Parts: sequence; C-alpha cells; structure tokens
Amino acid sequence: MRGELTKEKRFEIAIARLKNSILKLKDKLKESQEKLKEKDKIIKELTLKLEDKELQRKNLLSKIYKFNKKESLEKPLGKKPGAKGYQRPRPRDEDVTEEVKYIPNKCPFCHNRDLLPAQQEIVKYQEDIVIIPEKIVKKYIITKHWCPHCQEYVRSNKIPPEVENLERIGPNVMAYVLYARYRLRLPFNKIKQSLADLHNFKISEGEIANQLEKAGEIFKEDYQSIVELIKYPIKSIAMKQAGG
Repeated sequence: MRGELTKEKRFEIAIARLKNSILKLKDKLKESQEKLKEKDKIIKELTLKLEDKELQRKNLLSKIYKFNKKESLEKPLGKKPGAKGYQRPRPRDEDVTEEVKYIPNKCPFCHNRDLLPAQQEIVKYQEDIVIIPEKIVKKYIITKHWCPHCQEYVRSNKIPPEVENLERIGPNVMAYVLYARYRLRLPFNKIKQSLADLHNFKISEGEIANQLEKAGEIFKEDYQSIVELIKYPIKSIAMKQAGG
C-alpha cells in the first residue's frame, strides 16, 4: 500500500531510536560516574579526618587513663552459646509502687456501655529507677470484656503505645547503663553491683548487655554519636576548644 513503510525502513527507524537511547544512557552513566567520583573523594577526606581525630583521642586517653590489658578486651554481648535463657522473675505484689488500670466503660467500636465482666486480664510490669535511691515497680492491668452487641472481646482504646509495647526494664535504667558503661567505663559486674547498691535494683549481666543492644536499635545511626557525647560531654568539649 502507498505510504506503508517497508520492513527494512522500520528496522532502520528502530535501530536509530535504540542508538539515541544508548547515547542518552551513556550520558547519564558518565554523569553518575562523575558524581560517584566526587562522593568517593569526599568520603576519603572525611575518613582521613576521622582517623586523625581517633588518633588524637587515643593519644589523649593514653595520657589520662591507663588501660588494663584484661579489662580493655570487650566481652561479647549476650549469653554464651548454649547457655540457658534468662527469664526475669515476676515482681512481688508488695514491691509494686504504682498500679495503673485500663478498664473500658464502653465498647470502642459501637459505644455500647453494657459490657460484661472482664473475661481476661493482661498484666504487664515495668521495673525502673528514680533519682533517689529506691526502685519503682509499675503494674499495668489491661482488662478484656465481651461485647454482646459486637460479639467480640474488647478492651480500652485509651492505652498509650508505650504501654502496648512495654519493656520490662524502664528507660532510666537504660540511661544509667549507658552512662556507667561509657562515661564511667565500668564492666558489667560493676554496673550490676552499683544498681544493687544505689537503687536496690537487681539486674543480670545479660540484661545489661541487652540494654546496650536495645539502645543501638533505638538510636540507630546516631548511637555512636550519643556514646561519644556520653564519654565526652559537650561542656568539656567546649572548654577544650576554648582553651585552644
């Protein structure tokens, strides 16, 4: 038919388009490679600066703190392979210092107030410390009730997320463990002993290791920076810089 392209012409057009696409991809690849080289250069410069700062830090530590060879070897975190798992004992009722209950007064879905008595009770504990030398134990009770209207078990819709995902050991303990480990440079057995002496708070060395691991999970990429701030507070860094 008139105006219809031959097979050879179609191939030529397709090849021309592919060549054009290849040229564009080559240009993009070249641009990406140039950006990558620039980033590699920046990374190399930052690595050299970091190594220099690390060397300065080690030199400073060698002057103010003499490492014991045995103590300087970090213990691996967690329990030994094959060791029996540790289960934190449940607090006694007389040790509970605060009790919080979440009891729904109506169904959170249909707003029906005629709920049957609690069919299930979920009890969670969190053990923590306060600044004064005593341990606090919070007891959270979450009741579940049968809603005849919805034909479902329901519970309070006002339970905060931190209670839903409650950790048995509170954030103040984690803060103390970080401080004792990185600022005071205490080994696990000394941290354990200091918590028992100062706050009557019993904790195992495995739980101390677990708190350090959880801190890493919480702070992610900022964890090492936080550790450095614990080791060398901003005030002491500012004083050093002011002194030249």
